[in-house]
Amino acid sequence: MSPVTRRQAAAANQDIKQEPSSSSPEDEDTKDSLNKESYQRAEVKGHPVSEVRKNVADIKEPGLPRIEVAFYVICIVVIMFKANVLAVYRKSNDHVSDFGPYNLKPGWRILGGKLQDVSDFEWNYSKSTHLSLPFLVALFGHIILGRIIDAYAPKLKSQLSLAYSLACIVGFVGWKVFLVFLLHTAVTFLASRTGRSSIVWVVMILQIATLNFDPFMSYQRLLFEEEQDFHNVIFGVAMCQLRLLSFGIDYCQNGRQKTNKEDRTDKEDRTDNGNEGIAYRWSFYHIIVYNFWLPLFAGGPVLTYDKFRIEYYQEPKPLSKEELKKILKEFLRYAFWWVFIDAALHFLYFPAFQQRRHLLMFLPSWAIGGIALNQLIFFQVKYVVLYGLPRAIGLFDRVEVPLPPICVLGTYMFQDFWRYFDRGLHRLLVQCIYIPLGGSRRGLLMQLLSSLVCFWFVYYWHGSDTHLLYWSWFNWVGVTLEQLIQLTITKHGMETYCKRKLSGAMYVRLVGILRTPLYICLAASNLVFLAGTRIAHIYVDRLILSGWPYEVLTTAFLLYCFIQVVKDFHRVYGKRYMCEKKYAS
Repeated sequence: MSPVTRRQAAAANQDIKQEPSSSSPEDEDTKDSLNKESYQRAEVKGHPVSEVRKNVADIKEPGLPRIEVAFYVICIVVIMFKANVLAVYRKSNDHVSDFGPYNLKPGWRILGGKLQDVSDFEWNYSKSTHLSLPFLVALFGHIILGRIIDAYAPKLKSQLSLAYSLACIVGFVGWKVFLVFLLHTAVTFLASRTGRSSIVWVVMILQIATLNFDPFMSYQRLLFEEEQDFHNVIFGVAMCQLRLLSFGIDYCQNGRQKTNKEDRTDKEDRTDNGNEGIAYRWSFYHIIVYNFWLPLFAGGPVLTYDKFRIEYYQEPKPLSKEELKKILKEFLRYAFWWVFIDAALHFLYFPAFQQRRHLLMFLPSWAIGGIALNQLIFFQVKYVVLYGLPRAIGLFDRVEVPLPPICVLGTYMFQDFWRYFDRGLHRLLVQCIYIPLGGSRRGLLMQLLSSLVCFWFVYYWHGSDTHLLYWSWFNWVGVTLEQLIQLTITKHGMETYCKRKLSGAMYVRLVGILRTPLYICLAASNLVFLAGTRIAHIYVDRLILSGWPYEVLTTAFLLYCFIQVVKDFHRVYGKRYMCEKKYAS
């Protein structure tokens, strides 16, 4: 293994992304089919959908008394304020002198020159690249150019947008780095033309190896002496590989059959924006347009090619006032969280503590718990910004980019976390690995094996470090246990028996208690991903293993409260309403 992997290049946080999962997409549709049909009937009969949503949810799932749910909310607020804010703030001030200049730097003048934590490599790297002012100006230019093209030259949309994107990318990373991106694109395209998914996968695995192992890493270190250029290659190629994989597999599954047809249907004959029909969008030109589309090029999220080739080439039309209002609302929301993150890092130095193991291990339990929770929340809010702003830019092109991640504290199941955190990669894994291997259609054994391969790919793509192996293995075990438990409960009628013997409220409490251990495991596995095994061991040891009874019971009770509050939200509003962020639209 190379001494400089992608995680080691990050120098502190040990990873760039958390990627979605291997659970079947059909499962979620089945779960919510009753709600969906009821909403449709309500619309036909003229009844308010919100009332039907509430009534259907009440029938499906019993609830807790309002006062009990309110008690749980108060407990969450009190515990998190004491741990996440007060304890971490006090210890941050106590240990300012123990942090080096690479941990803390002078912050905003408006805050009196207070020091700001700059320890998180990924956040600071993003602010210096695809969240930098020059790149944001380039994205604004992309929006303006798109509106001009739609008005005066709609048939040249892809050509002019591509020219602008390439000019911006070359201007920011330089010709040498750009040629590396282009080389990977060309190799994947040639592999896809064989029409064999196995060859695409072999090429992709070899390409990922150039980011993980020697001698490839050492050679790239010599070729790109500037640290910024080296990071641009590593992180840029990593994101390109996911898009290229999607293109290659999509061509092997769909494109080859369609392009080999002698007769086109009327739909396939129809052209959009001067480009070839839907069935003929797998040329080298189209892979360039897809891979170098400016809004998603630098930092994601992943948009699979099957969606891109349909949405990007659709007939252009002016955005309505409602659409513009929605996009502006999203922009403001993501900008708020950006400011919130930077402001919070002036007062709470949890990333710096995570890099100072000798300080972290001697902190009181409340501070350690607060740092762990802050790290999990920061992880999610950070990607709300990193994925949200590109999504808002993409909406101007009428491309429905995947939504930002759901709150990590609002997902108490492994399957939901993987499905709703990085939605784009989840879709990619399902399309390129899970379904081709058979998934749930070929029995339980193949379903588990398909999931295992998905998690292996996530581990391999992230850099193949040891802590990533533990993290991916724990998550596969968590997903597997959830599936097996649900299968056992359904098969033996245990759920029906408990509902018959217990009152509705007692049943909900029992479910919350039984789900808490797996929720603790989910949080612990994410801390392994974010902090590595040594730091995660401190969290687990102090809060769970050696913290009996006070720390253990406090941690379990807090997560139990989260489960009950989230379940109550799902019951009242519907799970998809929360997970798909309908409340923000």
